[in-house]
Amino acid sequence: MTEAEIVAIAVAADDLDRDVATKYTKLEEKIQSLWDKYMGNEVSTTHFLKSVSRLYGPSDDMTADSVVGLSGEKSG
Repeated sequence: MTEAEIVAIAVAADDLDRDVATKYTKLEEKIQSLWDKYMGNEVSTTHFLKSVSRLYGPSDDMTADSVVGLSGEKSG
């Protein structure tokens, strides 16, 4: 393996680490937003738990705003 190949692999690994960190940062931000709404009595316990379970469940796009409660609407 040449030095150029090793560098290319290392750069790709760093990019992957950065992508994963970005996804988890967005996930934590959404969970925090849901928690804040729950603590402010803007959403019910059921709504909060279902929304968090959707965030942690299998998905093609973890960052989608289609999760209930993240696009600004108020729910009971």
